[in-house]
Order: sequence, then C-alpha cells, then structure tokens
Amino acid sequence: MGPGFEDFKPSAHMAIRKADTVVINGDREISGTRLLELEKEIKRLNPKAKMVVVSELGKEKAWEIILSRVSGRLGGEYMSAEVNDKVLEAVKTQAKEGRINCATALKLAQDLGVPPGEVGKAANALNIKISNCSLGCF
Repeated sequence: MGPGFEDFKPSAHMAIRKADTVVINGDREISGTRLLELEKEIKRLNPKAKMVVVSELGKEKAWEIILSRVSGRLGGEYMSAEVNDKVLEAVKTQAKEGRINCATALKLAQDLGVPPGEVGKAANALNIKISNCSLGCF
C-alpha cells in the first residue's frame, strides 16, 4: 500500500501545510478507502489544500488541472491574453446573475474542445464568478 503519513519526513508535513495542491502520483490505482484516508490526513494538515490523484484522472487531465491552478495562482500572467470569442459567448450565455457553476464551466470546455483554463479566462474577462468548484480548476 505504500508508506503512511507517519513514515513521511517532517519536511513533507511542512510542505503539505503550505501547499495549494497535493499531487498523489503513482503507477497503480489507489483504493477508494486509501484515498479517503489520505485526503483526511491532508485536510487535517491543511484544510484548504486540494488533492489531485493522477491514477484516477490520467496524467494528461491531472497535469492540465495542476497547470491551470498554477497559472491561476500566478494571476494568469503566463496565460495568453487573447480570449476566444466563441468561448466568451458561450460563458456569457450560460452565466446567470454573474455566475456559472463549475460543472457547467467544465462541460463548456469539453463541448468547445478547449482547456478549462480558457473558460476560466473568459469568465474573468467577463467578470463572471465560477461557483461550486470541486476540482480547483478555477
């Protein structure tokens, strides 16, 4: 099953306390029970940390989420300044009272064939808030 938190070095505990995102990486599936245990321990150390499980999402999707979170933490300064007009229009159409929920934003990204960060960028440009975000993409 791998090491438990008690086996981690003190520096690992300190890093988790400061992290925005904790990446659970591995070559094999982690059981649901073990993931819940990990999440509980991570939340005990850092209630605001989000957990990204590579084996659950696949490498491409996991890194898309991680890079999106990093660019968001950096104020988006590493994202292209251009916002696709069709993405802008779709976000504007789906938003209600200046908000769009996370599930709708993720579905828009999928339907439009763009990364979730592009939908987030369009929402920012339109001053639309993304609510109920469960993955930390936005």
